[in-house]
Amino acid sequence: MKKDPATEDSRLAALIKSDPQQGLAEAIRLWGGAARTLCRGQLRGLPEEEIEECVADCFAALWRDIGRWQPERGPLKGWFYGLCRHLAADRRRAAVRSCSLPLEQDLPDDDALEDQVTARLSAAAVQQAVDALDEPARTVFLHRYYACQTVPEIARTLGLSQKRVENLLFRTKPKLKDLLLKGGLVP
Repeated sequence: MKKDPATEDSRLAALIKSDPQQGLAEAIRLWGGAARTLCRGQLRGLPEEEIEECVADCFAALWRDIGRWQPERGPLKGWFYGLCRHLAADRRRAAVRSCSLPLEQDLPDDDALEDQVTARLSAAAVQQAVDALDEPARTVFLHRYYACQTVPEIARTLGLSQKRVENLLFRTKPKLKDLLLKGGLVP
């Protein structure tokens, strides 16, 4: 007999409140891989320790903020994944802000520097366009093209049908192209 997801969510939320160690252990067992994938997608290019620290922060936030979850607004898993996305995005923004220019003697020649700046601006424009996508299209897109997951893996991870994932990917590409055209990135 299949368990009711809403009941399971409420049970897990209550367990996290009453016995955080056991509740978080179960949450990590259920969602640890997906949380790592979400954080890795947002924080690509940063050291692995930074990604692992972000995943740990996600579960700490789950424990700290479990009282803010509203069952009528959606499943606990979706709320937690949103929490992961926001924490990883905040960490990514902080990492970008903390970057400083290298000392003058370490600067590459003008052409190489121009290429690096252009690449960073292009990456920032693409990230901004992806961030502007609606959910769940944004999450599906990130899982497919940043985390390199297959359609069946995405469907399993997010609790969607494979057809829904395929449709979201098909409809997201033209939207992303339009956003990039408006941003002047794609000619």
